[in-house]
Amino acid sequence: MCKKELKQTDRFCSQCGLEVKMDCPACGEDERLWLATIDHSTERCANHNIYLYACEKCGRWYLPGVRQCEDPSCKGSVRSPSPSLSGRRWDGRGRTLSFDLPASWLGSTPALNEREWKFPGLHATLYAHDRIYAWHQGSLSYQNLLNDTPSKLYPLPGNVIPHGKDLLCLFGGAVILAGSSEFLAVDLGLNNDLKLYECEPLAQAANFWWWVAWGEKDGKRVLLLAAVTGQWDIPDLQEVEAPEDAEITPGGRIVMNDHSAYWIGKDNAIWRLSLEGGIVEQAAKPLAVGKRRDIWADKEVPGSLCDNRGVLEFILEPSQKQPYGKTVQTGIYVNCNDFFLDEEYLWIIGRKIGRYPQGDGFVPNAHMDPPVGIWVSGCIAENRGKVGGKKLVTLIKDTNITRISVVDISAGTAPILWQTDNIEPKGLFAVNNCLYMYHQNGLIELREARK
Repeated sequence: MCKKELKQTDRFCSQCGLEVKMDCPACGEDERLWLATIDHSTERCANHNIYLYACEKCGRWYLPGVRQCEDPSCKGSVRSPSPSLSGRRWDGRGRTLSFDLPASWLGSTPALNEREWKFPGLHATLYAHDRIYAWHQGSLSYQNLLNDTPSKLYPLPGNVIPHGKDLLCLFGGAVILAGSSEFLAVDLGLNNDLKLYECEPLAQAANFWWWVAWGEKDGKRVLLLAAVTGQWDIPDLQEVEAPEDAEITPGGRIVMNDHSAYWIGKDNAIWRLSLEGGIVEQAAKPLAVGKRRDIWADKEVPGSLCDNRGVLEFILEPSQKQPYGKTVQTGIYVNCNDFFLDEEYLWIIGRKIGRYPQGDGFVPNAHMDPPVGIWVSGCIAENRGKVGGKKLVTLIKDTNITRISVVDISAGTAPILWQTDNIEPKGLFAVNNCLYMYHQNGLIELREARK
């Protein structure tokens, strides 16, 4: 496409002649411009209340779950055009989606605006389609971030009790909740629910096309796989056979890329589920020395953080780019609080904050002490085109004070961006150039103050 800006009334591009209007794939009634010509505000089909997917290359619209553009001359990847985040990303690499740190936040008096929404007894949050979904006090609510309309509340059946770490997942047109005895799906409009599977949830993750979960039912571990479709309430759900050694390690989590799901098995090997084929196989053998502690998914292969005789070790499994893989001693002791991996660096937070450039074979180029207090959460700020490179944003609880700081590891500084008292912080994530901090009774949004 030539990328010429078009009007809603245009059917053809006046510059290249391409037809850029199509019938809505959900209702077949409304005509809509391809996404490549407009913003994402039109992704929802109002007639059927469905959030559509779009081709990343040409912008054609599709029902949720379609993975590749049907145009043989395009064959682009089809996915939701709206970012979504439920704490950590599904690839396990961090809690950031499109966050460019405002320059005004780096001075002694940060210029920021603050909004807060009250969600008493908050358990977990999820960002999707310009809404914040909040699970709190036996209900699921959403708050529209584009206007100040009151939040919508949906009472959950039987007062579903949260269970585990991965409490919320976006599943096409629904949110999946991990309750104490079931995975429950609720549609994005908060009108209906469906008991997806009855079990004790252990872990769950989802990308644009698939949902994967481990649960325990009748004393046995169960691996679940479901494909996203245009009808969230008719899931293509299946139980997948897995070897006993592949059962997820207690407290472990699932990470995903476009074609596979990974987790650490009880044998401490990394196991892989092929999403298309539904086949479980070992992706990396158990370590001869040491134990895997955490995992993430690269585009090709998984990586892991390991405890090797009390010191953290970073392992990237063999791939086409690195046929022999990569193992790096971090020099950080095993009390690792968190880690992040972006296109440039691996960041590890323990007694020290360590930064490891990928371009230098993960040779550490900076260490510093973390801000004083108890680590709660953090995320990476892109800081594009500004002095000092990427920054680490940290959420710390220090006695009764909660602080958000911006760590500049190159300069060895961590100025305070924001602080408050008498709350119990639960998490921090960044989407669309805003920071979101949630606590036991609500959610706070921090964005740049416009002059």
